[in-house]
Amino acid sequence: MTFQGTFTTKEEIKFKAGKDYPSISDEDDRLTELTKQAEARINNTVRYNFTEVYDQLNENTKQTLNEAVSNLVAQYIIIHDLSSYQSRVQAENMLQVLRTNYQDCIKILEDQKTTTYFRRTKD
Repeated sequence: MTFQGTFTTKEEIKFKAGKDYPSISDEDDRLTELTKQAEARINNTVRYNFTEVYDQLNENTKQTLNEAVSNLVAQYIIIHDLSSYQSRVQAENMLQVLRTNYQDCIKILEDQKTTTYFRRTKD
């Protein structure tokens, strides 16, 4: 099966997991499952199903969703095998940056002012 994600791409996830990423990130079935989990988590966290209306969203919303999902899935990949990285500290630093960026995206998606803006469809 080829990779299937609504909000992000396999390449974006692998880029964020870093050049030393574990081989799991080459498995399309596993990446698809992790991506679907991340997309569902975001939809449930913000209590809005962006997946159902994705094609109608504006570009800013799509990029924020892309960033959130790719950050979260990259964390899953790094956690899977910390020994793939040059040092544990390197992997932990990457995890912290990805976690912070993911949390920032969620705050943006949850904020009522941006929620109204994001939920507008393309003009």
